Amino acid sequence: VRDLVGEIWRTLKLNTHCFVFCAWHQTHYLEKFSNLYQDFVCEIPPMIWHRVSATPSRNPSLTCDKSYEYIMHFRKGSPTFPDRLGPDIISCPRIKNPQYPTEKPLELLRSLIELGSLPGQLIVDPCHGSGGTLVAAIQLGRAARGSDISPIAHETTKRRLVMEAFDGEYAADDESGRDGFDYDIDEGMEYDSEDA
Repeated sequence: VRDLVGEIWRTLKLNTHCFVFCAWHQTHYLEKFSNLYQDFVCEIPPMIWHRVSATPSRNPSLTCDKSYEYIMHFRKGSPTFPDRLGPDIISCPRIKNPQYPTEKPLELLRSLIELGSLPGQLIVDPCHGSGGTLVAAIQLGRAARGSDISPIAHETTKRRLVMEAFDGEYAADDESGRDGFDYDIDEGMEYDSEDA
């Protein structure tokens, strides 16, 4: 967790912010390690995603199902927008048959993007998984970039971008001969909606 917080601080530009989904027991460590960095604030208490229907526990012993997931909000410097992020509890049904592990619903991602950015601004997801954040960002008129170490994540994301962000059509080739996707397993996948 210490390394994660350091990487968030290192990569965020001054006067920007980010959201990190986590389990309840990680919230303390995320907040604790954020105090090691200048001009870096971890908002406490965290936002809470109420999944409406609980995710069944994987533990075979007598344990509760998981109804909530925590969303930590980090600020580097003093972002001027947004003034408010709205309520600290967001109710949105979880995806019952996800295409990818830990996939988040587009409704939830769109809500965070709308509250935390303006049209045309850049949304970055360094662990894009199924690509939901990139799809939601493009649907809302934001530029989107993402990367992931999993080749399966890249294939899932490319498929979702085509089907959900571009109505089933690949972005047209531009004059440079590249299409809307820059795709490299080592460097991650990058898409900028301004290229479309």
